[in-house]
Amino acid sequence: MNQSLNTVSIDELLRDIALTVVHLRAGSVVEQGEALYKRCVAQITTLRQRLSEQQYSEDVIDDISYAACALLDETVLLRNSDEGYEVWQGVPLQVTFFNTYQAGDELFERICQRIRHPEGGQLVLACYDRVLGLGFQGRYLSQPQQEREQLVIEVRDLLPKEPIGNGDLMLNTFMGPKRFWRNSSLLFWTGVALMVAVLLFMLLRQHLESILAQL
Repeated sequence: MNQSLNTVSIDELLRDIALTVVHLRAGSVVEQGEALYKRCVAQITTLRQRLSEQQYSEDVIDDISYAACALLDETVLLRNSDEGYEVWQGVPLQVTFFNTYQAGDELFERICQRIRHPEGGQLVLACYDRVLGLGFQGRYLSQPQQEREQLVIEVRDLLPKEPIGNGDLMLNTFMGPKRFWRNSSLLFWTGVALMVAVLLFMLLRQHLESILAQL
């Protein structure tokens, strides 16, 4: 039987992955691409194991880990300037875990599917909220943002209005009344996300450097 969201926090589950994304987007140079790749494989494997231990169904485990793979893949491949790019270009995480190169489209198809059928998928929706909040673009990269912005709103509207699980939402501090959230522009929330990323980077830089020092 699946555990409730009160027993597991999506922010806790995605913590190490989110920190890796923030660190890379802050401009960290990857000098050992293979080591970073192995670290990210370990993060996805741990994520899947923890979800399995909580007795989540295979479709929930797959949806969450697929989203995490897509986010990490896009983050590294958009850099196009170091060893990480060279390694990921050969075998993205989505290929290692799901044998697909189509995460830019497929993840948004999965998001739409969960929006249409949200029953029992609150943890997955919370994951999608975090992945989009961390800047995943997929097929909307360099495209008009209205459709992506609408998906962000629809996902957020399906989530409980209170923080999920034992951890705080990554963007909870910046969430105002529902109307304000719905009417705010994507540019504004992109700015908020960037501020959150910078704040996280400043607060956790020392911790991240100690992790990367082990690579």
